[in-house]
Amino acid sequence: MAKKNSKVSTKKRMSVIKNEYMISSKKKEFRRELKGLQKQVKSQPQVNDIDMDNKVKHTGINFSRSVDSTRPLRARDKKIIQRALKRKRKLNT
Repeated sequence: MAKKNSKVSTKKRMSVIKNEYMISSKKKEFRRELKGLQKQVKSQPQVNDIDMDNKVKHTGINFSRSVDSTRPLRARDKKIIQRALKRKRKLNT
């Protein structure tokens, strides 16, 4: 009986190892495909209008300071302008 149990346990261990190997090989293959696609995209001629490398650091709204450009815009003013823009968007929809 002990011989049978050891055979079963070795089979289970081997199946686990095979499954892990298959999963890792699929992941590697998937990564290779992605790398190939990335190379294809990079090799295509780029559009000059769109810059894909540099991300915009400050994505906030550029507020126009028509009243006084020397005075820095306060957070309170920004909030007021944001609320006004939000109301305007709600009214347009």
